[in-house]
Amino acid sequence: MPITTVTPDCSRQLQTIADAIARSKKSIVVTGAGISTNCGIPDFRSTNGLYNLVKAQYPNVVVKGRDLFDAVVWSDKTSTALFHTFLANLRNEVLKVNEASSVHKFIRVLADSGRLLRCYTQNIDGLEEREGLVINISHGKGKRKRPSPITKDDNRTDQEKGCQVVQLHGDLKSLRCTNCQLLTEYSPSHIATLLSGAAPTCMACEAASLSRQAAGKRATKIGLLRPNVVLYGEDHPDADMVGKLAQADIGAAPDLMVIMGTSLKVHGLKVMIKQFARAVHARGGQVLFINNTPPAESAWNDVIDIHVQMDCDAWVADVKTRRAGIWERQTKLTAPKYSKTKATAVRKKALMADKENAEARNRKVLEPKTPTKGRAKKASKVLQETPYMSPPNSAKKKKRGAMELDSSELAFKSLMEGSPIKRRKLFESNILEPSTPTKTKRKTKQSIVFESPQLSPPITPSTHGRKMIAVEITCASPEKQLHEEMKIFNDGINPAASLTPSRRSPRATAAA
Repeated sequence: MPITTVTPDCSRQLQTIADAIARSKKSIVVTGAGISTNCGIPDFRSTNGLYNLVKAQYPNVVVKGRDLFDAVVWSDKTSTALFHTFLANLRNEVLKVNEASSVHKFIRVLADSGRLLRCYTQNIDGLEEREGLVINISHGKGKRKRPSPITKDDNRTDQEKGCQVVQLHGDLKSLRCTNCQLLTEYSPSHIATLLSGAAPTCMACEAASLSRQAAGKRATKIGLLRPNVVLYGEDHPDADMVGKLAQADIGAAPDLMVIMGTSLKVHGLKVMIKQFARAVHARGGQVLFINNTPPAESAWNDVIDIHVQMDCDAWVADVKTRRAGIWERQTKLTAPKYSKTKATAVRKKALMADKENAEARNRKVLEPKTPTKGRAKKASKVLQETPYMSPPNSAKKKKRGAMELDSSELAFKSLMEGSPIKRRKLFESNILEPSTPTKTKRKTKQSIVFESPQLSPPITPSTHGRKMIAVEITCASPEKQLHEEMKIFNDGINPAASLTPSRRSPRATAAA
């Protein structure tokens, strides 16, 4: 994939980059000498870099600028003396720097906000330590910790923070013995000796040799102190620890890598960056390269995603303008205060809610079936709904008898409750026709199968002492019988009539 070049005019792409940095949680930062040029410290390969500076200061010495930082410098006394003098002057220039650059502060902000996984630098000036970052590689990878909202200060010790900045080329902070590898701090006498082109002797080796001579033993070799920098062609004295930290960071699944101020010419650094980029791409992250000069596309097409063609400090200022929240620290939230008893109740309630949410994932969803009584109760218990109320049982079917109920019986009932005039109208309109008798298995007479209802009018007040006469009427059909009974009933309403139909059946009256 080709490298995308972003210039200062590409506002949308710069905003996307700033958003990616704000979202990142595990960022790897790789820096070179270009991040310190704004502090007055020259880089290596630019026009005003260290290589050209060596040629200007020592024109009569046939030494290339790159050879001054190569292991071949120890092969010649002249080049060795030149190396000591040059690094002593460089250290004095670093000590004159009053404040670190914006990039160094940006790395510190990433560490404080919990976004920095680790920083790998080629610089030897040690300006990262001025910003409070831990550069001691013996502390290991440490323990990553997100910023606490309770306190703004990081109370972790340097051992707990671990090595936040890995110095791939050493530093100018100390001297290392060529014999016992002991690190010694710079002293005024050491600086004066180095400026003269000589190398100071190791005090620890001298003391060990003198103690052996006092015991009558053979004297041991006394080492020389050299600047604690790693030259090209040399192995890092803590190479095992650097490899462990790199493997730990690759296994931590970084989501962003920012490369700033380096030309990517050193072979060891190129291999490390490609391994980091592979881990970042596996996580779906991006690899950013911030430098004025573009990288070689043939070597970095599949490694670097975006090249920001800007000065490193200018780019950091642009990110701060677009996403100022990266530089802000989280403050303590004002939470309500509870008493001990209420706090316990709130905690229990929260635990119960968490338990219910966890069980909700495994809760079985009932299928929409017609619920029976048992299933309805079970469903109401699971879903905590109102129990299912089953409908009332349907009326049992009436047994088939001699005659089933139909609308005519309802008409007879209304006839008995209504007035005689209404009864006559109902009868004349043929509403009171009885239903057809049902057939039974045994053949019987129609008079037995069909039971004609007995019409009995409401009890009417009769004249005192008047006798009720029951008249038995035998008709060929039920309709005619009903007609005769109605006629007798109407005659009974007339005061001149003395006969009224009896409530008793005709047969019972005859028997009486």
